[in-house]
Amino acid sequence: MLQLKRVIAAAVAVVTIALAVFGMFAGLSGSVPDEARLISLTGYLRDLRTSGLKDGRTSVSFSVTPVAGAPVELHMRDFGITDLARRLRMVESRAVTVRYRELPFGRPVYAIAGPDGDIVPFSQARAFLEAEDREKAPDYLNGLVLYLGFPLALVVMFAVYRRTVPRDGSLPPRALEDLREAHKLHWHRAFGFAGIGAVVLILAHDAYRRPQTLAPLIGVFGPSPLGLSPLAAYALLTALMFAPLIGMMWHLIGLAHAAQKRDGVLRVSKLALLMGAWRHWDDPVVRRHAIAALLCLALFAIIGGAWIVAAARAGV
Repeated sequence: MLQLKRVIAAAVAVVTIALAVFGMFAGLSGSVPDEARLISLTGYLRDLRTSGLKDGRTSVSFSVTPVAGAPVELHMRDFGITDLARRLRMVESRAVTVRYRELPFGRPVYAIAGPDGDIVPFSQARAFLEAEDREKAPDYLNGLVLYLGFPLALVVMFAVYRRTVPRDGSLPPRALEDLREAHKLHWHRAFGFAGIGAVVLILAHDAYRRPQTLAPLIGVFGPSPLGLSPLAAYALLTALMFAPLIGMMWHLIGLAHAAQKRDGVLRVSKLALLMGAWRHWDDPVVRRHAIAALLCLALFAIIGGAWIVAAARAGV
């Protein structure tokens, strides 16, 4: 039963990562459809409905009924046109021509023309979507770092782990178990390092694609922070700021493993780690890791507080 649960969990993880990577690549490929493949439909616009989107824009739903045929349910975004709903209400119950795509989640419209000419030309939709794609590209690249680069790093680490644990019986059982425990500790620490490294890379990439992110840094340190370019200084200072968190994570994982060796309990939550440190405070290894983790947390708080004060004084 346990093995089956592990297989199911692994399959779910693989499918989730695959879907996420597919979504990231789909986002990078752009959202502008091929104009030649759009479906054209002429009929009477009816049942006009509007709804708000998360970004504050408007989505419009309606049906188009051809002269001979059943109504076709459609929806479209405003493509930056603030009075799109008003324009469509003016042609409700009148003949319109729409150009749309047939997709699993519905039929999005990219152009619509009324009796008096274009209401939304395809050129308007294309310009809007291209600008939106350029703005979202950094987020999709960041997603690839997390959903593709991170699992690949874990696969490499797991391959190294399997190669360094002998399976030919050359080690006695006790020594083999100690080696496996040591590898498990290194594996967990490497997992955490990969996650924090991915966060630092994402922050640096955001600063590269969005230079306005560097404004607070320049406001505090000037146009050449630490004698470096703003981007290089941002990457360096971000890594330094995360260094105490890396140290804290290193010691928390060591604490969890040391406590688990004492009582066999696997601890992953913050409360469980605190209880493990409290229960096994007499163990010098547990005590050393707990004190070091608290010192790293305090150092991170000091650095973060110093940055907040400096930014406030600089008015950024």
